[in-house]
Amino acid sequence: MNAPRPFAMMRRPALRCAGVILSAIAAAIAASVISPVARRAGARVGLLAGLAPALLLGACRRNDPPSVGAGAHEPPTPTVTVAPARPARLPVTVELQGRVNPVRVAQVRARVDAIVLKREFREGADVREGQRLFKIDPAPCQANLESAQASLLRAEANVRAQELQAGRYQELVASNAVSRQDYDNAIASQGQASADVASGRASVRPARINLGYTDVAAPITGRVGIAAVTEGACARTCPPAACRPPAPTAPAST
Repeated sequence: MNAPRPFAMMRRPALRCAGVILSAIAAAIAASVISPVARRAGARVGLLAGLAPALLLGACRRNDPPSVGAGAHEPPTPTVTVAPARPARLPVTVELQGRVNPVRVAQVRARVDAIVLKREFREGADVREGQRLFKIDPAPCQANLESAQASLLRAEANVRAQELQAGRYQELVASNAVSRQDYDNAIASQGQASADVASGRASVRPARINLGYTDVAAPITGRVGIAAVTEGACARTCPPAACRPPAPTAPAST
């Protein structure tokens, strides 16, 4: 339906050029009927009037649109990239932000009072269960262990002497060489010495355990957080209230 518009646009320049040419011809005819005196005086004007139609005709030809034909310049053919369409599986990746809460949380605390000698982990690193995290000065605990072991040796030596004395009194009391009271006292001393041996062994056990507490190890496998103490700090055992786990809070309403 819009095909006639180009034809009208092509004809409008031709009509304008035709009107210009007719006006130039009329001016030339008017110049030719002038008197001879005026013709000689205006020879130059007549020459310009004669050249005007040629100039205007050339101008009209330059304004005419080029005709479509075999010699007309054609635009280059555009390059088009094509590809065959085929079905394929594309992965769908979605990036979301969130927070991760650990399923297990363990607090590492000192169990003996001593000076921290060394920290053997990097904050934020992954540690294994049983890996040593802190080294506490073992000298006080080592001294307590040696003292408990010496008390145990003294008790064991005393119990041996009391056993020999009770055995001799048993033979003498049969021949009435000693009184029955002395024999009973020897038997009581033997039992007391045996109790001292048991007490000495009980003292050695916690002293050895406390010496093992100087190596603070990770209770679980996971990622360690920020250290609360550094080298040279005094590590103290926590009171029962401080070691109590936090009470659960009520769920927040939304």
